[in-house]
Amino acid sequence: MKDSGTRLPDGCAFWLGAAAVFAALGGIGIAVAVTEYHPPWPSAWFIAGAVVCALGCACAAWALLLYLAHKEAGNHWCPDPRAHLRKAEQRKPAVPEPATRPRTAATGRPGAILASAAASRGDLARWLRPALREMSGDLRQAAVGIEKAQREGSYAGVRHEFDLGQIWEDSRQRLAALQGQGDLYDALRYAYSRIARMHRIVSVAATTPQQSHDLPVALKAIRKAETAVSKELAELGLAGLAP
Repeated sequence: MKDSGTRLPDGCAFWLGAAAVFAALGGIGIAVAVTEYHPPWPSAWFIAGAVVCALGCACAAWALLLYLAHKEAGNHWCPDPRAHLRKAEQRKPAVPEPATRPRTAATGRPGAILASAAASRGDLARWLRPALREMSGDLRQAAVGIEKAQREGSYAGVRHEFDLGQIWEDSRQRLAALQGQGDLYDALRYAYSRIARMHRIVSVAATTPQQSHDLPVALKAIRKAETAVSKELAELGLAGLAP
């Protein structure tokens, strides 16, 4: 939009045009009343013309109000709003650059890093070693139950061999969060699913092993998990003996 000094705002021009139209229509009605009626005041032509002329006057008054408001606002508008952004950026306090760390502090001593790693390994072993020992016992017990069921061809003597302790529920999330222990977690998770399936099979009063029970597959998964647990316990034991 151009400056208000060169042309009227769009709103003002519209209302002035409407005022002119109403004034013309009202003038026609009044002219007809004056020509045809004596006196013209009570005639419908005169009353309608007067009302339409009044609407034209109202439109003209509204156009004048818009013009004055636009002119007053134009006196306060900034022609370049980006100037305020530049001034605000200039008023911002300078952010100090972070102090450069000494090279010795950034690199650190190899001995300190090894000591920190050893401490972390020790914290891990404090909860992982007991958990793995209990899981190892549950795995051996489940393997014995499967071998007994295969040997006897019946689940009659197998009832509690597939009961897993609470340690499995308490430790699975922590094992999943361990870094570098993906193989151990996968082996334990698969063995857990197989033992839980055997527990369900035995719980529904199944008496004879079926081919669909996949006993050899379950036994293989349990043996693999046992191997992974034994390996991790050995590593944890060596870490506990390290100076």
